[in-house]
Amino acid sequence: MHLVNPITCEQIALPSVITIEQVKPIFDEHGAVHKYEYSCHTGTDAGPYSPSIFAIDKLRHKLHYKAFVFPDTSTGSYIVVLIHNPKRQLSFARVGDDNWTWLPPHERYSDCNYKDGLLYEVTTTGELHAFDFSGPVITTEMIVRMDSIYGFGYTYVVQASSGDLLLIWRNIDQYNFDPHPGSSVFWIYMALDI
Repeated sequence: MHLVNPITCEQIALPSVITIEQVKPIFDEHGAVHKYEYSCHTGTDAGPYSPSIFAIDKLRHKLHYKAFVFPDTSTGSYIVVLIHNPKRQLSFARVGDDNWTWLPPHERYSDCNYKDGLLYEVTTTGELHAFDFSGPVITTEMIVRMDSIYGFGYTYVVQASSGDLLLIWRNIDQYNFDPHPGSSVFWIYMALDI
């Protein structure tokens, strides 16, 4: 795994995929990785299935959901956050780390933003969590839980030009909220005073 600048083609190596909690390497007779074992366990669930085996070029289709790169002003470097399966969990790495750091026990994340040493993550169930990276131990706090009788199509946490964080949910073509067939309705749930 690498960060790649598409303009300069500069690459920065990230930790190997085999350092993600749910991935284990399978070696061939020459000692080279030729397949991956992928486990479905989460921080709260051992998973109902036996681990799956994936070819090297196929794992990414099952594992990766979203990746984010944020400047880390405290170190002058970058932090990479990966939302990955099973169940859209979190792992992160700072440039130069040897391993991905898993952030259990929560799951079903859909979006994130990083501000002032805090990683804000929103789930598809309407919870906003803040992971504090500033101390020797990473701590987690639930900031808010959005309750909706309609459920959430997609959830986002974005930074406005004012610096405020906005919690947004988008309902897609469900429950006849859309003004036109195939369009989406965006609701700004709240501006977070953070």
